[in-house]
Amino acid sequence: MKKFYWLPLIALVLLHACAVQKKTFINSLINNGLNNVTFSNYQIGFSLYDLTAQTPVFEKNANKFFIPASNTKLLTFYAGLCALGDSVSTIKYCINNDSLLIYPQGDPAFLHPDFPYQPAFDFLKNNHKDIFLVCDTYLGKKFGFGWSWDDYNRSYATQITEMPLYGNMIALNYTQGKLNIVPDLPSMFLCDTTSQSELNDAQREETNNNIKLPTIFKPNFSQKIPLYLDSKTALVLLSDTLLATGLITKEVKPLTCTKKLENAKKIYTTAADTLYKHMLQTSDNFIAEQLLLCIAYNNNLVTRQDSVIKYIKTGFLGFLPDTLQWVDGSGLSRMNLNSPRNFTALLKAIYLKAGEKRCFELLSAGGVNGTLKNRFKDGGKPYIYAKTGTLLNNFNLSGFLIGNSGKRYAFSFMNNNYMVDTLKAKLEVEKFIKKLQENL
Repeated sequence: MKKFYWLPLIALVLLHACAVQKKTFINSLINNGLNNVTFSNYQIGFSLYDLTAQTPVFEKNANKFFIPASNTKLLTFYAGLCALGDSVSTIKYCINNDSLLIYPQGDPAFLHPDFPYQPAFDFLKNNHKDIFLVCDTYLGKKFGFGWSWDDYNRSYATQITEMPLYGNMIALNYTQGKLNIVPDLPSMFLCDTTSQSELNDAQREETNNNIKLPTIFKPNFSQKIPLYLDSKTALVLLSDTLLATGLITKEVKPLTCTKKLENAKKIYTTAADTLYKHMLQTSDNFIAEQLLLCIAYNNNLVTRQDSVIKYIKTGFLGFLPDTLQWVDGSGLSRMNLNSPRNFTALLKAIYLKAGEKRCFELLSAGGVNGTLKNRFKDGGKPYIYAKTGTLLNNFNLSGFLIGNSGKRYAFSFMNNNYMVDTLKAKLEVEKFIKKLQENL
């Protein structure tokens, strides 16, 4: 029997040799894929991390910095996991004799058409006191740092506000010869609306809510335009909405309050996961920016984007291998800079904190929903759950990959400064990821 003592050792050596051979094959596969002629014409960075073995698998330019675009929302998601509870507060309120004082908390779901559950609004419309809105508690600017000023008419560039209303958006729909506007704004907002034959779409003026319309509408015309919101506009719009219920008879009045809140109560509206899902799957910039503001109010921080980001970076992101440049919640700014290996480290942290089931439910699933609904459609179960990030000349994809073996991986593939058609860049990324998944 003694002559067989070496058999386990041989088996171990053979297993190690197979593992080395497999790793060599995977490295060669990835290298060949990344040497694609399309990828060679612009900047790429790639990081693949084995979540089971807790070890990096492959890296190329993984410590280099790229414009992450909406991959930045993964930072906002993790920030929410660390610094928000399981639901978001809409208002704090205090009752003072016949007055109801409300303190907005930055909640993006308030009166948002995609979120029908509105307990804060129900509370306001059913009370019989004079309502005072505490104004100017948000100390930041209406746009994020580095946003393009001429995007103000685009649906992806809504203003950041302490009291969001209707998603801070005007929805225009032309059906059966009639233009419908939601919210149905007071006439003072649209008093100078005119028709312009040279316009294909509606154009809002930069510093108010006056909108110029095309003379002829396209069939089934639909457009969303950011509201111009200052304190006065928000007050009038909130008043108008409450008065329309017939339950409130007085307008909401403004109040500037510098005193520390005493015995204020909170009204919660939406489960945080519902907001995360909407933000991650549809890549909603508005919700991403407002979530940072919710974190500020929830943690008694200075209500500016830079203050919240500093709080998150110093308090929760010390594990990242590279010092990132992070300036907004959505990734709309080209001032954001991040590395592929930062994203795989972040995804590992998200995976451990939220759990696999929750991660997969909140992120876009390939071929199923969100921004990946029409990508990675193989007819079987999804094998990729990820966040896209797209700006002109930039496309990034970071998330989780289930290998053909069933093993779980975190990956980040960043593509910057390409001059090819964006669709071509996306197709090349998809082809590369599919080939990789088949062999992992």
